[in-house]
Formats: sequence, structure tokens, C-alpha cells
Amino acid sequence: MALIKTRSTIITICGSASAVGKSTLVTRLGELIPDSVTFFFDAYQDTTVYPPNLYQDLADGKEVDVQQIESPVFFRDLKALAYGAEVTDAWNRKLQPAKYIILEEPFGRNRIGMADLTDFVGCIELPLDTALARRLLRNLRHDFTHLPLDERVQYVEDFLEEYLRGGRISYLKMFEAVSPDCDILLDGLQSTDEMAKQVIDKLIALNLLEPTTPRQT
Repeated sequence: MALIKTRSTIITICGSASAVGKSTLVTRLGELIPDSVTFFFDAYQDTTVYPPNLYQDLADGKEVDVQQIESPVFFRDLKALAYGAEVTDAWNRKLQPAKYIILEEPFGRNRIGMADLTDFVGCIELPLDTALARRLLRNLRHDFTHLPLDERVQYVEDFLEEYLRGGRISYLKMFEAVSPDCDILLDGLQSTDEMAKQVIDKLIALNLLEPTTPRQT
């Protein structure tokens, strides 16, 4: 397919931690906004390179530049999709070009290349204790149900050790970095539909979305 001259409008959702509801909100916005396609950072974890000793450096009070977090395959596919090419993402979903890309990107506009691609950022804020509880319940009930119980428990123990070693501090630092540059700050204790309505209303107010009734699902 030939590339189109203009690119899609990219609507990015980030958040204060894992399990704040980024992917759920992205999915819901994709259902509500006509001519849209969803795209997920999480799909590209296997090809994302983080700075060495990230958690320990944060725990030691050192500054970590999120621009050092590199995802070349993620950027390649996102840019191709934004400029009109069909893409098969890392979850093997065949994605067709659309007027709007609803993007899950934990770091908002802050990583190299994202400021030029991003038109709008909604940032979900959720207390870290609530986010941690959601993450653990998701791991135990959904993510690893194919594994024996002892392996699921071991994963949770490892995650908690990492969380205490520096994960919690990394969430705080990343939120400090991404939240000031967002277009709307969302209360993650609200329902997904409430947050989606606020995002759509803000997009309309910024003339990024036509004030028509979102598609119903």
C-alpha cells in the first residue's frame, strides 16, 4: 500500500504505574472513536531495551533519562501505520491505517521521536497501592493461569521484590516526568467509560475530534 502524505492523529494514553488501566482505556477509546486503530507499547516488550540497573539507579536517587528506553521495532511499526501502511504488530494483529491511532505509551511524549508523533496525551493517575493490588490480582487470576500455582506465586514474589528494590520509585519518577506534559490528567479510580468521556470531550475542545456522537458498541 502506498504511503499517504498526511499522518494519523495519535492519541496517547500513559499512566502513573503498571495496572492503572492504560490498555483498557485505549481499547475502549478504540471502540468509541470512529476510524481508529489501537496500538500497544506492551506488545513490543521483547524488543524494548531499558538502561542497565534502572531500578537500582532510581533507588539510589540517580536521574534516569527515559529517552534511553529504546524500542526500534515499536517506532518502525507505529510510524509506518501513522503514515498509511498496513502493519502486523508484535501480537500478530493486522492493523489497517486509520484517521486516529489510540496509543498505549507509558512515557507520553518524553521518548525520542514521540514528541513529533504525538498529538494528545491523557495521563491516568492512580494511587500506587491500588495499582499494585490490581497488578497482583491480574497476575494471579489472568496473566499466568496456564502456569502451576507455585510458579504464579513465585512470579508475584519476584515482582514484589523488584517493586521494593526500586520499582515503586521508578513509577513515581516516571509519573513526575510524564504528567506535566499531558493534555488531560485522569482519575484512575473512575470507571473506564467516565475516563473515555473526558478524553473525548477534551479532544473535541482541542479540535482534534469532530463533535459527533462516538460509535456505539
